[in-house]
Amino acid sequence: MDSYSFCQALGPAEGNRQLKRHWKTWVTYDHLARLASKGINALRIPVGDWLFAPYSPYVGCYDGALEYVDLAVEWAQDLNMSVLFDLHALKGSANGLDNGGITVGLAWTSTLQDVAPGAKTFEHWPRRTANW
Repeated sequence: MDSYSFCQALGPAEGNRQLKRHWKTWVTYDHLARLASKGINALRIPVGDWLFAPYSPYVGCYDGALEYVDLAVEWAQDLNMSVLFDLHALKGSANGLDNGGITVGLAWTSTLQDVAPGAKTFEHWPRRTANW
């Protein structure tokens, strides 16, 4: 199930409850420490644009997600790993697949653009208060 449909079907409270349970167990410090001990020196973190400027149906559903991103980056720093942020999904879908945010009701563009419409995702970085 794609993220859009997940939040739409469960609503913000239940969706957020389930996501927080998932975030606490999906990747832990111990997981990263095991990877680092095997010589893995980089961590890829896929993110959707809704983490930075939430819009419907993500409002409330993804509350707390950036704190987990911050935590993962802090763990990676502690383990001397580099971090690659992968802007994995944009409003309207990045690719029409479940990993692109939404799989139904998307409209493909017929024009070539350098920037996705409304993309302002990484403007938040100068304002972040994370210690990394």
